[in-house]
Amino acid sequence: MQTRSQQNSEFVYRQIKTLLDEGNLIEMQRKQYGALCHRFPIMVLRNGLIQTMAYLEAKGNTESAHLSLYMHLRDYLTESGQPVNLQRCDLSKYQDYTRRILGAAIWYKRYAESILNVSAGEDGEQ
Repeated sequence: MQTRSQQNSEFVYRQIKTLLDEGNLIEMQRKQYGALCHRFPIMVLRNGLIQTMAYLEAKGNTESAHLSLYMHLRDYLTESGQPVNLQRCDLSKYQDYTRRILGAAIWYKRYAESILNVSAGEDGEQ
């Protein structure tokens, strides 16, 4: 039986490798995606999970890195094959989802550095 951290690591690794293997990230998008991975936990802690997800979804209309991260996080927050509706869940479930996504965010940050070669100081904007 794997720990949640091991499951998170494997899940996030597959997502990021798929982006690279399919060639879906050009250089600027790679940096933007990596920078978002670094900023995401702070955004959640400051603004909340729903607001952060809404921001990524809204920016995803014009920025593919935002859309990619939004889709990855949405895929992470699924139950029975369906994306979780954060607006309709009760407080204890919302807190649980927030804890779970922050646990996964550690791996997004680690893989942004190791696979995408984007350090915390890079902003990805040009």
